[in-house]
Amino acid sequence: MKSSTEKSGKKTDRSGDEKDREEKWRWYDRGAKIHHAKKFRNGACANCGAMTHDAKSCFERARKVGAKFTGKHIAADEKIESIELDYAGKRDRWNGYDTSQYCQVQEKRFQDRKMARVDYLIKQSPEDESGNGEDVPNTSSAVSYEPALPKSRWEEDVLVNNHTTVWGSYWVDHQWGYRCCLQTEKESFCTA
Repeated sequence: MKSSTEKSGKKTDRSGDEKDREEKWRWYDRGAKIHHAKKFRNGACANCGAMTHDAKSCFERARKVGAKFTGKHIAADEKIESIELDYAGKRDRWNGYDTSQYCQVQEKRFQDRKMARVDYLIKQSPEDESGNGEDVPNTSSAVSYEPALPKSRWEEDVLVNNHTTVWGSYWVDHQWGYRCCLQTEKESFCTA
């Protein structure tokens, strides 16, 4: 007995032709611009001046006085493509990702972090000893690029009531305590 696919003469392979597969996974040019007008045109977005959308669907910040009335700072028209994607193509989060841009993005992130560290260390520099309020001159060769450890908002290493160890240095029967006297009652006097 023949299966229904053999009777119809179709292939059982659902992936289809290579050309069809490329068409399904094609993506649009994200952020591509096609034309930049110098003055406002009739039928354009009243907010930014682009012809490819109207004021309701404009992604730019709402201007106090739109491009329709000022005629200045007209936005470029976006490239519009109609792409028919299948079920998986619509949900593919990496579709359209350009791997060649990865190194540039990582380098920019590294530079931004480095500059943020330097700015933080410059702001943390102590005043000079003369007391006139001027900051110590910045010597970039002496600046360390290691991040400064922020101070905890909790008090640490506080010894209370004659204890020689801190609360929580001892653990027994699911209770914290002091190691110096083996007491599990907090803020009790040391008996050791």
